[in-house]
Amino acid sequence: MRKNFIQKGAQRLVVFTLLTLSYSATSQTTAPITDVVNIHLEKELERIAKLAKGKVGISAVHLESGKRISMNLHEKYPMASTVKIAIAVQLFTKIEKGELSLMTMVDLQPSDLHPGSGTLDVLFAKPGVQLSVQNLLELMMTISDNSATDILLRLAGGQQAVMERLKTLGIADMSVDRTIIQLIADLEGITLPAEEQWVHGFYDSLWKNTTPESRLAAELKLRNETGSLNASATDDVGIITLPDGAGHVAIAVFVASSAQPLAEREQTIAHLTRAVYDYFLFQTPLQTSTSR
Repeated sequence: MRKNFIQKGAQRLVVFTLLTLSYSATSQTTAPITDVVNIHLEKELERIAKLAKGKVGISAVHLESGKRISMNLHEKYPMASTVKIAIAVQLFTKIEKGELSLMTMVDLQPSDLHPGSGTLDVLFAKPGVQLSVQNLLELMMTISDNSATDILLRLAGGQQAVMERLKTLGIADMSVDRTIIQLIADLEGITLPAEEQWVHGFYDSLWKNTTPESRLAAELKLRNETGSLNASATDDVGIITLPDGAGHVAIAVFVASSAQPLAEREQTIAHLTRAVYDYFLFQTPLQTSTSR
């Protein structure tokens, strides 16, 4: 049951990633909006986005009907922890090919324990710990653990393997060119020492560039992955389950170059998500459920 749960959860996130990111990568302009409801939605999204006082991008698709809405697709945004979805895509590709298993056990080394969001570097600082790929996936996707992410990136074949997988899927404008620890070090202007010197605690100075993760509207039923890097990126992506069989909405909201406090950026994301939720809930015909 647990194996099926994580596979199904990751597959849903993969579906949303392909639909939202590939659409963003291939569409540089949004089709003209003609109906009154869409015009009102567009104005409402623009009004809310101004609260962030920065760049705001939205891409959302109703998975069952294919109906889409978007804003500022021509802009590029720092992905922060939302890049973890792309890593999961490549990892599951290797699992499907039989090159890796969810039950593969991984020895944790001191160099694997990285700063930022997560618990591995706090709970498992001493040597002698093994975790399965499934354990690491759950940590990466549920609490955005940075240590688990860099371990899984290595198991997935590294940055180049992830990039090649994205290109195979038709996603050209998404970059996965660094590990999480390298990303944080680059932001802080720190040169990382040789890996054998990565003992627990050496990277304490990197902590200040990591922030608590933002959230989509808290009251909505959703599965999501968040990301934040101070004012340079506050992101949230997820799949919303609409009530009464109205389907599912895959949504990505990115805020960049904002001087607003984190709480204000999070509120902007939450309000934008609520507007998108209401639009699809009241504009999308109820879907007829079928058993499989």
